Amino acid sequence: MDGVPRWRQAASIIGNRVFGKLMGWPVRDGTSGFRAYRRELVKHLENLPAGFDVQGKIILRLADARFAEIPLRLTVRSGGKSKLRYGRLM
Repeated sequence: MDGVPRWRQAASIIGNRVFGKLMGWPVRDGTSGFRAYRRELVKHLENLPAGFDVQGKIILRLADARFAEIPLRLTVRSGGKSKLRYGRLM
């Protein structure tokens, strides 16, 4: 988390722990947005929201599926603003 403000580090760590507890999984990063899914797991999913909200909904609907995480390193945003709203993920 080089160069990332401490408040942002804390928000990320706490948010991911809460997300993991709510899901019942040891998820390290519930908000990455960088995921790969097997086609056969997601092709039947319907009524998914558009935009950033879709990732949490897919995770919820695939709760019984096996998965693996490849952690990403939190870095300073190079431009723009985050559109993440934790309340919308729940």
